[in-house]
Amino acid sequence: MELTLQREDKLEEIGKILAVNFFSLKQEVGKKTLFLNLLLSAEGRKYIGVDLDFFNPLDLKKYTKRVITWKDLINLNFKIWRVKERLFAIRQILEDCVQRKIYLMFINFPVGISEDFLKINAFLKCINVYVDESNEKAGFRLMRAFNWLKYEKIDINGVIECFVSEKKYLKKIADKLGVDYLGFIPFDEKVKNNLVYKGSKVEREWEKIWEKLNSKLL
Repeated sequence: MELTLQREDKLEEIGKILAVNFFSLKQEVGKKTLFLNLLLSAEGRKYIGVDLDFFNPLDLKKYTKRVITWKDLINLNFKIWRVKERLFAIRQILEDCVQRKIYLMFINFPVGISEDFLKINAFLKCINVYVDESNEKAGFRLMRAFNWLKYEKIDINGVIECFVSEKKYLKKIADKLGVDYLGFIPFDEKVKNNLVYKGSKVEREWEKIWEKLNSKLL
């Protein structure tokens, strides 16, 4: 199924939407927590958040109502573990954004680089943010993602490193690849329990990341 619109007269409007895509090649690296705090930090903007990461059961609805979750889509009878159904759901969301004059979308993708991720990049203006934990294997995954997307002629526009203790493994790799290193998030048990950075010891680091991300949205 192609990511096309029902009405051709919406094509010009849909092209104005900017999608900020969070993706990774590994589960449980802090991506959904980052995504939630991104939504909370962007409250002053007009946006819609879309959480397609059905591998992670965390429910973001209790923190913000401005997100469409995988549970919402399942309740609408979308079998979102199927790429074609995710594409159809995204198409409906895009058409709704055009109708409501919303031109900023934050998307949290399931682990991996799937067809819907590639089609979103082909169809919209995108800022692609790679998220991973801090270790040597994460460095290899970042290089793999970079080369994979380079073949598809898609850029990685930022890297965020999570669960950092001392050494920042991804910064060196990101610098070598010429990818913007947006920052790092230290491990914090308080964040693990309630998902929100505000009031935790990692809040300051997140503010630095948000400042860089926000500048890319201007």
